[in-house]
Amino acid sequence: MQNQIYCKECGNKSNEFDKFCKVCGVELNINLVEEPNISNEENSSTIDYEHEAILASRSKRLIAKIIDIVLLFITIVIPALTVLFILGGGGSILAALIGLLFYFIYQYYLLSTTSQTLGKKYMNIKIIKKDGSYGGFFTNVVLRDWIIGIIGLFPFVGWVVKIVDILFVFRNDRRCIHDMIANTMVIINNEIDDRNDLR
Repeated sequence: MQNQIYCKECGNKSNEFDKFCKVCGVELNINLVEEPNISNEENSSTIDYEHEAILASRSKRLIAKIIDIVLLFITIVIPALTVLFILGGGGSILAALIGLLFYFIYQYYLLSTTSQTLGKKYMNIKIIKKDGSYGGFFTNVVLRDWIIGIIGLFPFVGWVVKIVDILFVFRNDRRCIHDMIANTMVIINNEIDDRNDLR
């Protein structure tokens, strides 16, 4: 019996041995499905983990973002409070800025090499390009982070864009505006975690 796989573009079912989608013609080298519904064991049992990448759930992406924000806060506050306690206030702002700098350097290093932030690493999700490859610094940092970040600096218009960017995660493909700019998606990192999500 042939397993059913799903086209990454149109979602149409195909056989596992098909090289191209019969509906839209796209190559079936990496086929995307949403995370299986835990209560729907029939549908989840048809998923072929060898050929499919599972989109990260919205909750995993949210928790990963919260973890990153908390870590950012910690790297600013701890150096500032330490200097404030030792020197009585002098240099606490500089210490906070140094902590901030180290935070971003390390996060950007992770994004460039593993396609994960610390939050994404903890939640076992990662960023890939739509063709299944890793993006590196330009894709994961410049396109995904800096463009929306710079737009967000502008009063009102920037804030609206940032909010809309976040809300785009509720689309079926869960791709935010920054994902579309960088041609990326966020997926579950490995098959072990995929299977655990079904239990």
